[in-house]
Amino acid sequence: MIQRFGTDYGHFHCDPDLIPKGGVILDCGVGTDMSFTEGLHARRPDLTAVLVDHTDESKEFVTKRRWYPWVQFIHAAVAPMGH
Repeated sequence: MIQRFGTDYGHFHCDPDLIPKGGVILDCGVGTDMSFTEGLHARRPDLTAVLVDHTDESKEFVTKRRWYPWVQFIHAAVAPMGH
């Protein structure tokens, strides 16, 4: 069943039962709102997460204030090929 995960600021809809066991949550442009990732992980604790953001503010938020053993943070920008 499709469910909403996250806050009004940063949420997505997905069916957590369709994600393979041990799957990976990819959250690009995480900023300072991990509510989608945290909510989905609370429902499916077998999942790990890769969070991507290019800002120093996000790096500080994730690595110093919201770090979890199931999270990997990549300090980089994500853009379409050729841009």
